[in-house]
Amino acid sequence: MRWIQGARSDGRLLKFAVQNKPQNHKTNTMKTIKLRNVIPMLALGGLITLLAGCASTPDQKDVKVSAVFPQPLEKVQKAAVDALTVTGFEVKKQEPTYVEGKRPRKMGVFVGSGGESVGVWLAAQAPDKTEVKVKTARTFVGGAGQKSWDDEVMAEITKTLGK
Repeated sequence: MRWIQGARSDGRLLKFAVQNKPQNHKTNTMKTIKLRNVIPMLALGGLITLLAGCASTPDQKDVKVSAVFPQPLEKVQKAAVDALTVTGFEVKKQEPTYVEGKRPRKMGVFVGSGGESVGVWLAAQAPDKTEVKVKTARTFVGGAGQKSWDDEVMAEITKTLGK
């Protein structure tokens, strides 16, 4: 505590005590402790989000479903886009020789169902002959509730093209 002296306008002296505010180390320590707790929680949350949201991208390795259609590439590509839409996929990529779709996630009997990605590769073997390959990629976390859509997508393409 310290004393401060001052003068009033009428000339009388005033003396009053001022208490020094002590440093509150507890507040600074609590901020540090809270920050230390938040950083691991954010890292854990980010990891969980990354694992849950990682959709695998289909690749052409080990494709088991393929067919050759006596149709031009453009017509088969349109049939592939239609097949993905009919089977419940949202088309994410649409190129002349590749179409990719992703099923929306849903919560149901199986937690994590949905989220599959399907790739459809197209290769023109002649002006009126196109090879089609279909492969489903599942996500890391939702694999148990997800299924392969290869046969359903190929059946829709076949139905559209009338093979």
